[in-house]
Amino acid sequence: VHHLGVQYCRCPGHKDRHLQLLEFGLYPATQRKPKTAFTFQLLDDYYLENLECKTTARNYYSKIARFTSTIFPHLVPVSF
Repeated sequence: VHHLGVQYCRCPGHKDRHLQLLEFGLYPATQRKPKTAFTFQLLDDYYLENLECKTTARNYYSKIARFTSTIFPHLVPVSF
């Protein structure tokens, strides 16, 4: 979990922001003005964990937060 600056293409005839993110392997949380995106690898991992272990999205996020900061997982940024 981290912040990453993104510079979208604004050339004539450019694709919408969410489509540009998809082309780079990031799945946007929303189609209008996306501020949060997930890698397909993360989504695949969550899918398998949910399928096999019935892990909720909240618990999966807590797991990812611990991977991000093992000492202070409660300080991992949350953005929607």
